[in-house]
Amino acid sequence: MRTLTLLLHRNQTLQALLIIAISILIALMYATDRVNQVVMLGGVLLFVLLVWDLRIIVPLQIVLVPMGPRYEMWFGNLYVATPVMIIACVAWILRNFLKTTRFSFPRNPVLPALVVFLMVLALSAIQDLSALLYDMPMFLRFIQFFFYSSLFMMVLQMDMSRKLIKGMLILSITVGIAEGAIGVGQWISNPGYYVYGTFVGHHSSFALYIVFICMLLLGVLLETGRPAVAIGVLAGLGVLLVSFVLSFSRTGYISIIAGAITFLGLPVRRSRKLGLLLGVAAILLISYSMIAEDIRIRAGSIISNLSGRDIGISLRLRLSMWEDVFRDFSTYPILGRGAWTYSTTDNFFLKILGEAGLIGLAAFLWLLSSIMRQEWKAIRAGVDDTFIRGIAVGLLPATIACLIVFNLAGDMFGVHRFMGSFWIVLALAQKYCLGAAAAGVGDA
Repeated sequence: MRTLTLLLHRNQTLQALLIIAISILIALMYATDRVNQVVMLGGVLLFVLLVWDLRIIVPLQIVLVPMGPRYEMWFGNLYVATPVMIIACVAWILRNFLKTTRFSFPRNPVLPALVVFLMVLALSAIQDLSALLYDMPMFLRFIQFFFYSSLFMMVLQMDMSRKLIKGMLILSITVGIAEGAIGVGQWISNPGYYVYGTFVGHHSSFALYIVFICMLLLGVLLETGRPAVAIGVLAGLGVLLVSFVLSFSRTGYISIIAGAITFLGLPVRRSRKLGLLLGVAAILLISYSMIAEDIRIRAGSIISNLSGRDIGISLRLRLSMWEDVFRDFSTYPILGRGAWTYSTTDNFFLKILGEAGLIGLAAFLWLLSSIMRQEWKAIRAGVDDTFIRGIAVGLLPATIACLIVFNLAGDMFGVHRFMGSFWIVLALAQKYCLGAAAAGVGDA
């Protein structure tokens, strides 16, 4: 066994062959159509060519997670990014074991909180595994959730220079603006219908991702002292906000306001805070006066829903689902009825309460608080690079808008195409701001 380990450690060709064999096995197990097999095996080929440096997974996932087209596949409607993610996880684990080195991570309070949350979900799922296995697409989406959560761990462990980290963050912003441009293009070609970018049919998931990128750009705008950067950020924000308004997401409308208000409590220049408030108010007024009547009606229904004066169909359906959650919680208060057994609840906090009980909800709240504490530390670190400092400033409002407000009316923590991007940006920003880059080990 030791001889084999040493042989594999020294022979990268054998490493690649092992990765190929496992990846092909996954493809053959889960691919039920030709398109799926091409995508899976194409991912294998990609890693054969690039296997020598697994840091390539970061830019690949930055682009593929939000931009990858969706295929109707048996494996839980997989995105192109997911086969690459599976192969990357296999390669990542193998490379560490084959190097005969132990995994080494920087000290980060988010890591134990994330691990505990995932463990609680796994324990909860075991309670009623037969029900989860009966709904195979849901079961595979559950596995998919673990793969995308592992992105945070993978990126934290990678050894990256600050220049590389900044490049990856710029790429994340660029892809976000491109996603917004796709949404605007959809409206131009088909006006009168909500836009969803490449988030096929999921306008709220698209709005969630756009809000995330908008918060990051607002952070950069508040921190940068370079006019050229500020002009570029404003142009990008303009594209994103137009596509966001056209997404028809009422929860999104509330969340972006909540995120913008959060900036007022952050340590940025007061004059810029005032400019932010005036800018947001102006954008909302202009948007409200220029957008189509049906969007104004949809936005106006938020007030009537909140006041209870005129409860719409969507809120009525939510209230019905939430009644089911509380009924299940009263029966299974500790570990819930079993993770991922609801198709949808439109409230991730209640989803976790019903599926994983009080322990699951406590683990999720611990994870959220750990994320926000680390984001606050990154802000207070006061790095010299104003672009990176802006990203750090924008992450906290993004978390409040996307992971708290949006999750009150949606199962958004399970939207892989958003969470994949969130975990990558969070890990990169913390590596840069908190000095985690120096603590990375190896290239993967």
